[in-house]
Amino acid sequence: MDKDWIDDIIDDEPATWWQLEKIERLCQTSSTGSNYICPSTGAYKYDPNTLTYEEASAIIYNLKENDNPRDCRDQFLLVLKRNGGTI
Repeated sequence: MDKDWIDDIIDDEPATWWQLEKIERLCQTSSTGSNYICPSTGAYKYDPNTLTYEEASAIIYNLKENDNPRDCRDQFLLVLKRNGGTI
């Protein structure tokens, strides 16, 4: 895939505060959260100070794909979404 001019700018951009917050929040409900934050100590398994925008976006995507919401309604809607609208 060819890079566009915007990719050169975004590649070096550090992760934003909202991305770091979203990673922390999703790690609580995602089945892959332990890959990024240690569940027993809460310590990061990555350095948030050197995390780039693109790396954070990839982590967020992975966490969202493996998210298991706590709310029953959200779980039901997720099942519907994954099964194409049917149970």
